[in-house]
Amino acid sequence: MNATRPPWVFLPKPRRADGYASGAQVSGWLRRCGVGAWLFFALWPIGVAAAETAEPVLPETAVVSAYLMNFLHFIEWPRQAPASSEDPYTICVLGPEDLLDTLKTMAEGQVRSGRKVQAVGVKSLDEMVACHVVYIDTASWAGVKNDFTGKDFDGQLTVGRGRDFLDAGGGISLVVVDQRLRFDVNRDALEGCGLKIDSRLLDAANNVRQARRRGKQR
Repeated sequence: MNATRPPWVFLPKPRRADGYASGAQVSGWLRRCGVGAWLFFALWPIGVAAAETAEPVLPETAVVSAYLMNFLHFIEWPRQAPASSEDPYTICVLGPEDLLDTLKTMAEGQVRSGRKVQAVGVKSLDEMVACHVVYIDTASWAGVKNDFTGKDFDGQLTVGRGRDFLDAGGGISLVVVDQRLRFDVNRDALEGCGLKIDSRLLDAANNVRQARRRGKQR
C-alpha cells in the first residue's frame, strides 16, 4: 500500500485515455470518502503527467472542487445561514466554467446539516451576497482584489488562491506545496466573519494565521 494514502481511500482505474480522472469519477471518490476526503486530496499530487504515475491523475479543478465541498463540513455558520431549512448551502465561483461544472457534479445530491448544496457561477463580488462559500480563482483575483479588501463578508467563508489572498483578509487560501494542493487558514478573518472552525480543519492546514493568539502558527 502507498504509504501516503489513507487506508480508507478507494481508487479505481482512471476512465480517460489521458490518465486523468473524470469529474464524475472524482465525485464518486468524494462520496465514498465522506467528510475525510479533504485529507485524500491534500495528499494526492496534481498536474503529474500520466506517464509518471501508475495512479489516477487528478485535474486541479477536481481538487479545488473537492476542497470547497469538504470545507462545508468543517465550518459552522451563524444560525441565520441558511435562513430556513429549505434554503441550500450555496458555493459561489468567480472563475472558469470547467471548475464550476466539476463543482456542480460533486454538489449534486449532497447535503450539509440536512440542507442541499448548490454551486453557482458569478461575475462580480456584488453577486455574492447570498453565498455561504465564496471562491475566487487566480485569474479573477487581480480584477477584484481592491474591492475585496474593503468588502463585508460577514457569515461567509472566503476561499482564494495564493498567500496574498490572506493578506487581503481572505479566510482560506489554496496553495501548491510539493505538487500538492494544500490550504492556509486565516483564523482571525474567519472568526471575524462569525464562523466557527472545526479543530480538524486547523490541524490539516499547511499554515494557520492567528495574530491575536499564541500557539498554532506554523
